Amino acid sequence: MGKQTDCCKQGQADRLAGGRASRRANRLGLGVLAGAILVALLPTTANAAYPDRPVKILVPFAPGGASDIAARIISVPLTQALGQTVFIENRAGATGNVGITSVAKAEPDGYTLLVASSVFVVNPTLS
Repeated sequence: MGKQTDCCKQGQADRLAGGRASRRANRLGLGVLAGAILVALLPTTANAAYPDRPVKILVPFAPGGASDIAARIISVPLTQALGQTVFIENRAGATGNVGITSVAKAEPDGYTLLVASSVFVVNPTLS
């Protein structure tokens, strides 16, 4: 009977450790997103005309999820700060890989931003 109790305690410890890692990954993702927004808000001297057209924030998940809601909340102050329209595009599929791939293939001009989550870190290890 004692072995079964030890096994259950170990299972609980494993689940708790997994939960902590998940929370840590979510915090890291939000930190990266906040950093990207701060960089986008910095004034530039080399390209003073940026942005001269709308900026797209791509969410690699379906509308209505946590990433979509966060992107929509962030887009309002970003639109005001940049003086240019910031719009959200949801491109769901393959656990985020469809949207991530489209951003990776986009022109590196700063007009396409990605809302990343822990999926961004986990998916490459699954291939």
